[in-house]
Amino acid sequence: MEEILHDDDVRDRLTAADAVRWMGEAVDAHHRGLLLGPPRAHADLGDGRLVFTTGRLLGSWFGYRSYDTLPVDRGAQLVVVHDEASGLVRALCIGNELGPRRVGAIGAVAADALAAADAAVVAVFGSGTQAYAQVWALAAVRELQEVRVY
Repeated sequence: MEEILHDDDVRDRLTAADAVRWMGEAVDAHHRGLLLGPPRAHADLGDGRLVFTTGRLLGSWFGYRSYDTLPVDRGAQLVVVHDEASGLVRALCIGNELGPRRVGAIGAVAADALAAADAAVVAVFGSGTQAYAQVWALAAVRELQEVRVY
């Protein structure tokens, strides 16, 4: 049976440590040629587009994310994950919380690989959703003593 998640589920259930670990595994799988992520596909809708990102972890799952660029209030993104063997939908995630946390976790994977092991100060530009997600994820790989917001 598929699982349907919303933003509150992501906030309540996704830990920064898990997100960073999974993004690290994704980077490694991509490096080994096991994670495929072709360029975005776009469908023109006049004054905006419907955008699709797709991916596949060979031997496990495939899926996509869709979102719009219409000049209206931001709508909800949709993430759909299918089981590779059966093609059945494993999970759906509706909302906008997963995206920033995914990007934040990717940044934390990079910081963990590149920053000094004792780094304890981080600076972020801005104080919005993405800045929060960056600090949320970085705190999983470093014991932060100071956060500077510009």
